[in-house]
Amino acid sequence: MKQPFEMTQDEFDEIKSIAQDTTPVMKFGDYWSGCDKQERANRFWKILADKYGFVWDSAEGIPGKGPTHFAAIPR
Repeated sequence: MKQPFEMTQDEFDEIKSIAQDTTPVMKFGDYWSGCDKQERANRFWKILADKYGFVWDSAEGIPGKGPTHFAAIPR
């Protein structure tokens, strides 16, 4: 069963920044420049999950709560 969590405003600003980033990902031969938004967002949620103790890919928003609030399956 999911339980509520709340990230800090700084953490929310970071994930918002990832979502708004328009840096292109390009491949030059065998080299990729940067990584795509999905990879960075996944990395962010994995770090948050380690910090707060939840399953990283189980998080979802809580209707009626602010954007820093989410529910996830605790570890």
